Amino acid sequence: MRGDLRANLEHVINAASAENGSNTPRLHPGRVPDRLPRRLRQGRDQALGVVRAPRQARPVRACSGARMKFPMRYRFMQWLAWKLPRDLVYFSAIRLAANATTGSHSNQIVPELRFMDAVKRWEARS
Repeated sequence: MRGDLRANLEHVINAASAENGSNTPRLHPGRVPDRLPRRLRQGRDQALGVVRAPRQARPVRACSGARMKFPMRYRFMQWLAWKLPRDLVYFSAIRLAANATTGSHSNQIVPELRFMDAVKRWEARS
């Protein structure tokens, strides 16, 4: 019985390989592979009478929050910021802090300066 199934399986897989072209793997006589492409597994399952549960569809992922909130321009700027050299980013941060503690805000104590306050002062300057 087992030999009949194996012969039938080899026939089904080799026939499917011949139909689909030379890139698909052929089954060597007497050898059953563990992992087969889906189209060959279906033929094998039909030959052996195996009933499988239908595949479930993948869950649909919602867009990430960043894609919904920020337009392409801001995402590009963020990508570009991560590609900049560290020294340039370092001195840009120093310039931001210097701007936030000079001029009308010269009485600001630097350790008490919050980053978002510095950004707001930079944006108000421009």
